[in-house]
Formats: sequence, C-alpha cells, structure tokens
Amino acid sequence: MRPATSDHYPQLDGLRAIAVVLVFLHHWSLPQFGLGIIGVQLFFVLSGFLITRILLDLRDNRNNELLQRVGFSLRQFYARRFLRIFPLFYFCLLLFVILDRFEIRETALWHFFYLSNVRFFLLGTFEVPFSHFWTLAVEEQFYLIWPLVVLLTPARHLPRILILLILFGPLTRGLIWLTFDQDFASTSTLLPANLDTLGMGALGACWMNRAASAPSPAIVRKFFITVIALAALEIFFTRFLALSGLLVTVLDSTAVAIVSLGLVLTGIKGFPPHVGHFLLNPLIQYLGRISYGLYVWHMFAPALLRNALKLSGLPEEWNHGIVGFLLLFLGTVVMASLSWFLLERPLNRLKRHFPYHRPSDKATPSVVA
Repeated sequence: MRPATSDHYPQLDGLRAIAVVLVFLHHWSLPQFGLGIIGVQLFFVLSGFLITRILLDLRDNRNNELLQRVGFSLRQFYARRFLRIFPLFYFCLLLFVILDRFEIRETALWHFFYLSNVRFFLLGTFEVPFSHFWTLAVEEQFYLIWPLVVLLTPARHLPRILILLILFGPLTRGLIWLTFDQDFASTSTLLPANLDTLGMGALGACWMNRAASAPSPAIVRKFFITVIALAALEIFFTRFLALSGLLVTVLDSTAVAIVSLGLVLTGIKGFPPHVGHFLLNPLIQYLGRISYGLYVWHMFAPALLRNALKLSGLPEEWNHGIVGFLLLFLGTVVMASLSWFLLERPLNRLKRHFPYHRPSDKATPSVVA
C-alpha cells in the first residue's frame, strides 16, 4: 500500500470518490435510500477536517505579530480557496446564464452570492438542477467565518467551541422542524444546521493537532469497529425503524458525521489492506481528484443526456436504469475531466504564488487543499 506523504493523504481522495458516487446514486437511481445526504455529510466532514488542519498550522506559526500573522494567513487562505472553488462554479453558472437554460436568469444572483441554501430554505423546496448548490453555499459561508475563529481563538478553548457548534447543528434542525417546516430543504440546508458535520471534521483536526501524529494502529482498529457499530445503529434506528421524523431530522446527520470522522481518521493512518487497496486504485484516486467537478456538473447530466438521445434518435429508455446510470456517469466524468484539465488544474497551479508560509517561516502546511 502506498503510504501517505506528509502533506497529502491519498485514501482521503478515495473517500471523496465514494462520497460523490453516493450522491450520483441518490440523484440518478436510488433516492429512497438517502445516500446523497450521506455523501454530502462525508464531504462536509472532510472539508472541516482538512481546512481546520491548514488553519491550525497557520495559527501555530509564531514568527510574526498576531495581527500581521492573521492578516497574512487570511489573505493566503482566501486566495487559494478562490483559485480552487470560484472558477469552476462561476463558469458553470455563467454558462447557463448565457445559454438561458433552466430559467437560471431569474435566480442567478442567489447562486452568485452563495445564498442558494437560503433561497431553498425560504421556498421549503429545491429547484432542479441547481439543488446541489446549497452544499457549496454552506461551505463558502463556513469559510467566511471559521478562519477567523481558528486563528484568533486560544488553542485550549477551540475544542469547547467546536463541541458547542456540534450540539448547535441538531438543535437547529429540531427547532426548525418543530416551528417552521419539516421538509429537508428547510430543516437541513442552512449553515447552522450543518455545524455538527463541519464541526466534527474540525474537532478531528484539533485532536490530530494535539496528538502531533496519525493515530496508532490500536486506535485505528477501535475507530474502525466504532464506525461499523455506529453505522449499523444509525441505519437501524433512522432508516428501518424510522421511530420519529423529528428523531431522524435531529440525529441522522450527527450520527453520519461521527461515522464519517471515523472513516477520515482511519483513512489517514490507512484502512485494512483490502479497503486500502481499493481506495488507492488509480481510477478511484482520479475520481477523488476531480470530485469537485463531478459534483458541480452531475445534476446537469440528465438533461444533456435526454437531449443527446433525442438528437441521435436513440431510445429514450437509455436515460433510465443501469444503462442510464452508466451513460450519466460517463458523461459527467467527461465534463469534469474537461473542466479539470482546461480550467481547474491550470488555475490550481497558481497557488504556488500564495504559499501558506513565508520562506522565513519554519513550519510547513500539513495538508493540501
């Protein structure tokens, strides 16, 4: 098994690939199983973990005065986030605005300012095919607030803040369910309703930062067993018993977040051989590398496939079932690959102009994001 380098954990790329495939299954084939939100929550935990690892490393750099250090860190952080996220998102948005597809011109400003989740919350429903933009909005809103919290909060207080944020997530969902609306678009799309998943990843980063190393094999085994047990309990209580809509709304995301954190921490040290080799498979690694593009484009694939089948005279049934899923998967991989090689990768290379540390700094960033 190929080991992780000091600044990159390859098995986490494999987890990204699994997360995006779960989203595909939900939107294209099996919505009844709720696999999409599991994939999204895994993305959130990964994001919270990796971003917080970077921010903790920046905070621990003591070579400069506080204000100078925070100002430099924020500038570099946001410049790198801009290069990674904005180009593809705005290219996709402007493309459909120019083509005047999916009635996007009427709602474009909501998406442009990363307020998709607020719009869906107010509507109480999603607008296809832009429904998945709510998750991108949540992450961007998190990025606006979280860097300042990490960079300015004393290390000893940060875990307490994270525990409060994690508790605030299910509390928010429960209050909305009881007082406002019980639809997922209302209960679970605002940033406060997702603080348990993002916070769980951040808490894992704090734990790793204190441990100063990857978890030991014994801890990894315990996490792996815990993950399986929690997954089984979560599926049993919320999927099969479905004891209460309120119970599912309040606890489901938090349970999945705990499981996801276990997977992330296990992936850092290394999964058992069979799972590890699967995650390090070149195809899985490639899907993880282009997962952002896969996620952005996948909701537009069904409409493009319908048009392609109609223009070519091929059977419309090919848009459904296993054949449909495979065609949608292939088409989305092609679109994401084009955007990766023509847009994302060239712009990502500009990150070298925005290093996390000055040459005089002794520390080096712990992760690549």
